[in-house]
Amino acid sequence: MAYAALSSLMHTLEQLLQPNQCLVCRNCTEQRVTSAYQSLLALQVFLEDTIKETNDVETLKALEKRIKRVVYRAEDRVDSSLRDIILAGGMKNYERACKSFYEELLEVEKEVYLLSKELMLIEFNKHGSKSAELARTSSLGKRIVKENIVVGMKDDFNTILDRLIAQTDELTVLSIVGMGSMGKSTLARKIYEDSTIHNRFDKHAWLTISEEFNERHVLLELALFYTSLVHFLGWIHYALIHVHPRGRTCINLDELIDRNLILTSRRRANGRVRTCKIHDLLRQLCIREAQIENSVHVLNANYCISSEGIHYQQRLTLPVNINWYEFDYLLEHGSGTTSTTSSLVVMSNPSETCVYIPHFNLLNVLDVSSIYQDFSRVISELVHLRYVAANIEEVPSLAKLWNLQTIILHNSTTRDLHLPQEIWTMSEIRHLKIGWKIHMPNPLESESRSIEEQPLILNNLQTLDLFSSPFVEEILRRTPNLNKLKIRGVSSELSDFMIRIFLLECLETLHIYASGSHVNDKGKFILYYFSLAPIDLQRKFFPRNLKQLRLEGTNISWEEMVVLANLPNLEVLKAHFGFYGTDWILNEDVVFQKLKYLRLEYECPERWEIASDNFPMLEQLVLQGFTKLEIPTGIGDISTLKLIQLKYCGSSIETSAMKIQQE
Repeated sequence: MAYAALSSLMHTLEQLLQPNQCLVCRNCTEQRVTSAYQSLLALQVFLEDTIKETNDVETLKALEKRIKRVVYRAEDRVDSSLRDIILAGGMKNYERACKSFYEELLEVEKEVYLLSKELMLIEFNKHGSKSAELARTSSLGKRIVKENIVVGMKDDFNTILDRLIAQTDELTVLSIVGMGSMGKSTLARKIYEDSTIHNRFDKHAWLTISEEFNERHVLLELALFYTSLVHFLGWIHYALIHVHPRGRTCINLDELIDRNLILTSRRRANGRVRTCKIHDLLRQLCIREAQIENSVHVLNANYCISSEGIHYQQRLTLPVNINWYEFDYLLEHGSGTTSTTSSLVVMSNPSETCVYIPHFNLLNVLDVSSIYQDFSRVISELVHLRYVAANIEEVPSLAKLWNLQTIILHNSTTRDLHLPQEIWTMSEIRHLKIGWKIHMPNPLESESRSIEEQPLILNNLQTLDLFSSPFVEEILRRTPNLNKLKIRGVSSELSDFMIRIFLLECLETLHIYASGSHVNDKGKFILYYFSLAPIDLQRKFFPRNLKQLRLEGTNISWEEMVVLANLPNLEVLKAHFGFYGTDWILNEDVVFQKLKYLRLEYECPERWEIASDNFPMLEQLVLQGFTKLEIPTGIGDISTLKLIQLKYCGSSIETSAMKIQQE
């Protein structure tokens, strides 16, 4: 978590060094900001090197705790000063706030310098003592290694080693059985210490259990090992919100799964992880350790909120069973928490939530998406937000949210809401998901009001969940690096929208939701699909890098489906009332080269002819609401096919599926 703390503060300072920032006076603070950033960068490199070189968990924990404490305190001071600048009214207050910010930067540099000296002294003493110890024990070590050579067990050694490092989805347990004094323990120790094992697994534990043992002692010994996982898992947090300053990815989730540290709960259609979980005991252990280190605190009914442990927490999670009467105590006496908490997740739904949130004025992360209240006014005052997920009844002002990167907003009314024009000046935005009947403003109008000479383009935007707009073509032109796009409410302007999509060269995931809604005369919310005229698809409509495509209510003719076969990277195709017509016939020259997952819902052709050559890589076929016909026998000849799943289908479909399974 020390690494995450450093990355967070460095990101803030890095934003202040951008040429287009107008938050603070560059002439007055640029030198100090640059100097503070360089000091933190040196500290980060020192921490990276220490992590690579040391196997001493306790030493590493002590170093991280010291770094984290200083850096979090520095970040709170910097953020507090920046907040005063942003909210300052009048030039005099602004100048006073800028002066205070300059002084805080000097203090940050001083504290980081003193911390660096302290850490280098610790590291020097540690390496010095290790060198002396190594010199004293080198000859003894060589003798021990010679005596531990396993004689006559080379084949057993290689067999066990191969089985341990083999790729498998299941936990592997191997037993070494034999008479006493045969060298079982020596063989196990040699395997445990082998470099191949250390390269394959990030964490290792050696336990000795006699014939008579105490289960509690064994579990406690394991628990001391698992506490190191808190650090290992803790590296993920800020990687989800911003990129490492030097472009590195912190941790690959698949690596954690491969090592059985995290369990896969659900997978996406392309095989990637959708949701994951950990064992309850490990979760509780991680939460406990994180709370001890003031990293994450999960409030619950069994925890006394007035205790010292709640103060100065960086992240709070409020579950469903929180006692909100006790939470009043926190607001009244826990200023150390409300003034330092950077992440807040609320999962319960009390009526007072909107009253509590503004007290956490340095929040970077706010997730209240499960609370059905209006947070529009609350959002506007949390100037350091990087991530926000909330319901709104009015459009929040975004002008002061200078560092916002992820916006997830849901409209809890039936009215149309229009985001403010300043959304087009927020160059840091990476993910924008706006719910039903929330509209993007006209970028041309925003540009005409802007003082910037350059066109307003959101180059960093990767994910866009967009409600249909008359400006959709212009919106897509100004978001050239989109990776994921979902557009809802598309009707008559679908063709114009599709022409613009072709220019999105980075687009890999596309979801077209051609449906609408209205409230009838009885006040009931009605969802319906548009009855679109047949659309004449062209090959140029879709970008060639597209990997996942989902069509809902688009009514594309089966004859035009062949256009999708020209997409060389398409792996996942889902359709819900996406196609229409009586005949779905694919000629032998129509080949979906990389399609692995095909899901069709309520399409219902009357004639269905396809062969195995049309889908050479298909692994999963999901059919829903198919009441007629049979599954073509050619499907059963696809060598890669692993699953046929049927939902609400007719008996003829089910019979043909059973026949394919039997064959």
